[in-house]
Amino acid sequence: MWVKYLDATAGFEEIKYTLDKKSNLITSNGHNTRGKTSFIRFLIWGLGFDVSLTDAFEEDNTNVELGICDNNKLLYKINRLGNVIYITEFGNIETITKYNLPDQELDVLQQLTKSTNKILLEQLIGAFYFDQDIGLRVWNRGKVVQKLKGKEKNYSLQIDNILCALQGLDYKKIIHKKEQFENKKKSVQKLKEAIIIFNNDYEVDHVDEEIDSLNNKLTMINFEIKKTKEKIDLYASGLKKQEKFFELIDELNMAVHDNDGNIVLVDRENLIYDKEKNNKLKDIETFYQNHLKNLYNQKKEINAKKDIHDNNLTKIENPELLYENLKNEINYSGIKIKTLDIIYEEFSKEIDKLKDELSFIVTQGKYNDLWNKATKYGNILNVENYFSYEKNKIRTKNLKYTGTKRNLLVFSYRLAIYAAIMEELNIYLPIVLDSPASQEMDIDNLNLMLNLIKNELPSIQLIVATNQKNNFKWGKQINITNGMFGNLDTNLLN
Repeated sequence: MWVKYLDATAGFEEIKYTLDKKSNLITSNGHNTRGKTSFIRFLIWGLGFDVSLTDAFEEDNTNVELGICDNNKLLYKINRLGNVIYITEFGNIETITKYNLPDQELDVLQQLTKSTNKILLEQLIGAFYFDQDIGLRVWNRGKVVQKLKGKEKNYSLQIDNILCALQGLDYKKIIHKKEQFENKKKSVQKLKEAIIIFNNDYEVDHVDEEIDSLNNKLTMINFEIKKTKEKIDLYASGLKKQEKFFELIDELNMAVHDNDGNIVLVDRENLIYDKEKNNKLKDIETFYQNHLKNLYNQKKEINAKKDIHDNNLTKIENPELLYENLKNEINYSGIKIKTLDIIYEEFSKEIDKLKDELSFIVTQGKYNDLWNKATKYGNILNVENYFSYEKNKIRTKNLKYTGTKRNLLVFSYRLAIYAAIMEELNIYLPIVLDSPASQEMDIDNLNLMLNLIKNELPSIQLIVATNQKNNFKWGKQINITNGMFGNLDTNLLN
């Protein structure tokens, strides 16, 4: 994939640049602040990234059109105006898709690359954009920090994240899970220490046994309460039915003739039924009601022992009393040291598993492929003696070397990361080098870097912005002497 042209409009100014498929030099003939960086920013901004243009341009009044090719076939036309981008895709059916930035930046990259690997796509700009002013010198805690930053995000390379993504894993999720277990483990340890302190301070030798005994009693009482309620409901049901029968008799207001021929009103007093049995039922119900009340009192006493601290702790002004209440609450909670030890050990095992998983991911498998690429490139750049597998790993927190050797060493690492990501995505974006030749980089070393890309990655497009003299044979040189929209002299070099 390569950029065929870049059309830029800012206000009433308009300019078009055409690029070579293989190699392009953006230069201002030895003069800085003339537009090289503006060209690079227009290119990256036009691809949909959330970066700022240089100070001279307002994004809402700027339009960039890019033509993206595969071999010699135009694949996409990208138009960006402010925070809206349109992608015209040329295939069997021509389609135009609109995206709103920066929210849909990832969607833009997914369409252009045909990849769903979101983690690698988030690292994409850090892979193909090289800013030597910072990006080839600052290697800090497994990240490459660059001067190019988005308004809402930092486009730094995150090495461990990349190594996981190359193997289809989410580094952030693994780390988050590991941190969760570590926090839980710390909480268990602190609780254990607190209980030990409370137990020793309280001089209770058998707290666990007492708590178990109270819990057992409470369980038995709850069971007895349930059974007593069932018996009360049984006896009360019979008495209620009988009472409803008497109420019905009263409502009917019935009268009958007795044996003497007298008219007698029917009520509960002259109905024939077993009054003694009825009274016994009432006595039994009353017994169980009293028994239930007694059970609730016992339950209340046990709960009082388990929860002896004041319900309104905010009103307690005495810190020592608060301490005693908290101590008793923990003592009566039923938590056992043995239980905490088991939980602590299980959390430790889970953490060790995650550590082993991460260790394998970031030291084996894809890591070895990446390391082999880096050392191969380092040999070509004549820094092979600066590679140490033990001291100088790709995940190192800091590269101690300085000067040209450091720049070449980091460039070897970064180019290896670029190659690994592009292989995984099965697409090769242009490599953009912004000022790759610092004062420490001479012509010979710059030529080594450029020829390394040409020979090892022959199918990619190279775009370099620099004023440094070099002997590289460029496909095209773009001279920007008076800014992006000033006078320019574009020459095709053979």
